[in-house]
Amino acid sequence: MKSEKSDARRIVLEMLGPPAIGALSFLFYDAYQRDNFPPDTDTVIIFLVFGYWFALIPSLIYTTLMERVMKQGLQPKTWQCVGFSSLLGLLAGLVIAIFVGSIDDEKHALDVLGNLALDGLWTGFVMGLLLKGLAHWRDRNIPPSARPPSPSPHVIPPPPSPPLP
Repeated sequence: MKSEKSDARRIVLEMLGPPAIGALSFLFYDAYQRDNFPPDTDTVIIFLVFGYWFALIPSLIYTTLMERVMKQGLQPKTWQCVGFSSLLGLLAGLVIAIFVGSIDDEKHALDVLGNLALDGLWTGFVMGLLLKGLAHWRDRNIPPSARPPSPSPHVIPPPPSPPLP
């Protein structure tokens, strides 16, 4: 039995997780490229602020789409959920890259596009893993008697019984 509390926890993670994950992974990549690792606290805060500035709206769209497909039957503890999350992350990274590229100079536009697209893919993958782990954690903490039966793709349902005369 799914609880409202676990749904709310998942939705908050879907809304607030991607900007932070994307900003921090982009920060660490940038710091590594510039041989400035580990970054200082001010730089981390600046990257997080810009991460939420650029990615909050794509994150809300991500949340809406993830919740919609979960209501249609996608289980958060499956690898299909991780794959769908990765795809949404890639698309969000491309949208952010196009926006950033439109305000940046032409010389760096392709680099920005590639880096942010990969960062979006990575962020979606990490988010999918976090959602998968959260679902497994939730299931582990629910007593077996309170769990709903989960359909297994490997179990063939028995044929319907013949009608009684």
